[in-house]
Amino acid sequence: MAEINNVSLGHAADEKPGAALLKRGDLALEDGDFTAAEAFYEQALNSEPENAYAYFGKLMAQLKVRKKSELAAREFPFDGNLNYQKALRFADEGLKKELEGYIETINGRIETARKEEIYNEALVEMSANTESGYRSAAKTFQTIPGWKDADALAAQCMEKAEECRAKEAADRLEAERIAEQRRVAAEKSAKKRKKIAAVVTPIVVVSIAFLIVLTKVIIPNGKYNSAVDLYNAGKYDEAIAAFQALNGYKDSTEQIAKCETAVKDEQYNAALDLYNAGKYNEAITAFQVLNGYKDSAEKAAEILFSKQKAALTDVSVGSTIKFGSYEQDNNTSNGKEEIEWIVLAKEDDKVLVISKYALDCQQYNTSQTDVTWATCSLRTWLNGTFYYAAFGTDHQKLIISSTVTADKNPSYSTSPGGNTTDKVFLLSITEVKKYFGSNSARQCQGTAYCYAQGANKADSGFCWWWLRSPGSYSNVAALVDCDGFVSYRGKYVDRGNVAVRPALWINLGS
Repeated sequence: MAEINNVSLGHAADEKPGAALLKRGDLALEDGDFTAAEAFYEQALNSEPENAYAYFGKLMAQLKVRKKSELAAREFPFDGNLNYQKALRFADEGLKKELEGYIETINGRIETARKEEIYNEALVEMSANTESGYRSAAKTFQTIPGWKDADALAAQCMEKAEECRAKEAADRLEAERIAEQRRVAAEKSAKKRKKIAAVVTPIVVVSIAFLIVLTKVIIPNGKYNSAVDLYNAGKYDEAIAAFQALNGYKDSTEQIAKCETAVKDEQYNAALDLYNAGKYNEAITAFQVLNGYKDSAEKAAEILFSKQKAALTDVSVGSTIKFGSYEQDNNTSNGKEEIEWIVLAKEDDKVLVISKYALDCQQYNTSQTDVTWATCSLRTWLNGTFYYAAFGTDHQKLIISSTVTADKNPSYSTSPGGNTTDKVFLLSITEVKKYFGSNSARQCQGTAYCYAQGANKADSGFCWWWLRSPGSYSNVAALVDCDGFVSYRGKYVDRGNVAVRPALWINLGS
């Protein structure tokens, strides 16, 4: 009898004219020749257009599965497939129950993952140990009634919230009591000081007059002259400290500015010497520390681009490159750090890259409203503020304006909006699943600056990061959590603790 992966279809070769074709389709499936399999099933339908098993076979060929058991393991349900619908339409009760069972299994697995994600999110909110955290966690637990111990934890969170509220009230009352005690003590101390001053004042008046002359004229003038001597000797740092100690005496403020300019001139000349000596890394750092003095910013960008451009000659998928610079160590005094990028794809003379680390923390949208990637504030920030902060004029010439597709959320029907043309963008759900083969590959650490800007940081050191795809609703955006799990449901767009991993196309041929 004809069968698909050892499960009988009930078509003997001498019973139906298309049974032999079904059998050949089954064998082609076993061999993994899906094109041939689909052709055999299509030929069987020419003689028997309502044969449910032929449609079933075509479905398996299109989904590229050899065994029926693989259908239940599919990541997404396939009940929208036309061959599935026709197989279901012409199936007997046994086959119909089997087909519907695959969809139920997949949907059940997706629903379990969704509830597990919500449950874990509530646990994170609960771990804040604050009244607002407990109340938020309770609301989240209440969205999955009956799941694990969600009901009990929701009640526990409400109790904890009330305990926090009561403790805050008690702490406030205690602080008010201590403040009142201090006020009374201060009044008593002030009365005592007034009595002492009445006795001592006549003696002190004469001394004060002399001290005024000494401290306002004699000593400052001597210190001023010493500071000038330090400046003339080229000891600018010591001179600055000396003039600062004078607190505005004579023209000490103007003298400080002169000293600072002299220091920067020395630093600028030292940076030029490093550049001319071929010590490019040291020169870049030296120019960056000058914070835009003279043309130091342009010099730093020029050297950085030359160094990075030379390294773009040997680029392959999976390799890491450096391109542009951005604040990362949260120490602005030493300038910006080079951005590391992971190469996700290479097409001719261009590569698709994503930042190795999450570089910043931004809201997907600054207000809680329905948005798409095309209309969100994060897209504007990436192609404006970030673009000009991270890339100089030479870098910008290599960044390609590319069409960013409005990919749908595979689990929800939320509108993704329309396609856009962007220099910098975020990956979609479809792309992040394509380019990262596992949850561990999707896990991402933020920079020190990223965490300082408010990005959440798990104990593992990893963070959440935005995707451009919509979430379960239009005011929610998809993301990757700290465990590398793709959250199709997503977070509200105005969430303030989700990190950003920019992506872009670089032209290697320019």
